[in-house]
Amino acid sequence: MKTLYYRSKSHDAAFNLALEQYLFETLPKGTRLFMLWQNANAIIIGKFQNTESEINASFVREHGIQVIRRPSGGGAVYHDLGNVNYTFITDLEPEGVPDFSVFCEPVVRALRRYGVDAEVSGRNDICVGEKKISGTAQHASGGRIMHHGTLLYDSDMSVLSRALRTNEDKYASRAVRSVRSRVTNIKPLMAEPMAVDAFIRVLKEEILRDTPYRPLRLKESDREGIERIRAERYGNWDWNYGSSPAYNVVRRRRFPDCGTVELRLDVENGMVRNAAVSGDFFCYADIRELERALEGIAMNETDAAERLKEIDTETYLKGVTTRELLALLLGFEEGNN
Repeated sequence: MKTLYYRSKSHDAAFNLALEQYLFETLPKGTRLFMLWQNANAIIIGKFQNTESEINASFVREHGIQVIRRPSGGGAVYHDLGNVNYTFITDLEPEGVPDFSVFCEPVVRALRRYGVDAEVSGRNDICVGEKKISGTAQHASGGRIMHHGTLLYDSDMSVLSRALRTNEDKYASRAVRSVRSRVTNIKPLMAEPMAVDAFIRVLKEEILRDTPYRPLRLKESDREGIERIRAERYGNWDWNYGSSPAYNVVRRRRFPDCGTVELRLDVENGMVRNAAVSGDFFCYADIRELERALEGIAMNETDAAERLKEIDTETYLKGVTTRELLALLLGFEEGNN
């Protein structure tokens, strides 16, 4: 089997996920690819997860963190330029989808060569002791399999913990929630710590040590195909948020000039299908009018803000501004709207 190697120079998560998909769909059978790549600040959501329940919406918004849904299952992970991400794409063997360890073991061997006592743990993690240093996921289709993972090399743990921290809103959903694990960086565990670019070089050398390979070079037509996938899927709110499984959420907040307002929302395809408003506020119109106005709103800031402009919020919630209602609807913290 012919082996190709590619290192993406882009740090845009939407582009890199589109690149993966393009190569997965277009590389000819009998070709194996190993790719290394990095994303600037981003949260990558598993295919079957509810995006809203996995992220700290206010923190993500305030820090300009990309939120992208991948085509594989598993849990949400945080990426920054201290992370190193890897991808294997290859043909499926006749026996079917291989165990995760088939792809994790070469990474483990590379880490051990540099003094990191890593091991495959559970279904799809790489750990050192009880701490996780890598999460992985797989996607199979059309006789091919893509295995990808993230290596926490020198990530900003303070941002990671806050970006993935969910707020106090209550969610009920068929989506699979992430299980938060104790995590640690690889760099301080190495016998000779090195810069992230040096780590990428040695990781490539170790993974491909005994494998003849040639570098993959993208043509202009390839880049056009990747950009098309980026625009249609990974750069699209409908895919990243709207394709979340249907869910219910309860948001509650106390406003100094109003009292407590509670929103109960049924959300499907990223849109509010049913809304119920309750609390100890004063209302000077039929509250059902506000509930009907909330129904049909897409749960993204641009669309929701445009729709809420049409509502005289204080008629229904005395002491609550339109911007405050928007923040409550989308789960933003006060002071970040």
